[in-house]
Amino acid sequence: MEFLFNRIYTADDIRYHVSVMDRNGNYYFTMEQSNGAWRIVNAPKVPDWIMGVEKKLENAIIENM
Repeated sequence: MEFLFNRIYTADDIRYHVSVMDRNGNYYFTMEQSNGAWRIVNAPKVPDWIMGVEKKLENAIIENM
């Protein structure tokens, strides 16, 4: 799977809009930093496998900052 990250600057912080496509469709969600860790937020319809790779997504953000 290829995840696409778009950095979003707000007045208060930095967030990432993330998208990914699999056999069942396209998924979009936001990741934001909370208590020093990047977490998936605003993801009401993403499959469980995306939630399962949250730590890997966090590592990708940290490595590319």
